[in-house]
Amino acid sequence: MDILLAPEASPSRAREEIHPEVRTLHIARRGRKARHLILYRVTTNTIDVGRLLHDSMELRRHLPEGFVSNK
Repeated sequence: MDILLAPEASPSRAREEIHPEVRTLHIARRGRKARHLILYRVTTNTIDVGRLLHDSMELRRHLPEGFVSNK
């Protein structure tokens, strides 16, 4: 999947529990299970990548400033 061409397409996932604009996308190497994910948000002209994380990590604990909702 090309995030630049279709940033909100499946298999990416909206993560509104973290922030209304944040999405995640699991990535894998050929022939292996996806264990890492890209945490990003779509802005007017760009894709803003927050982190590349292992899926066992607690997302909220490793978010960069600006990626956390004030809820």
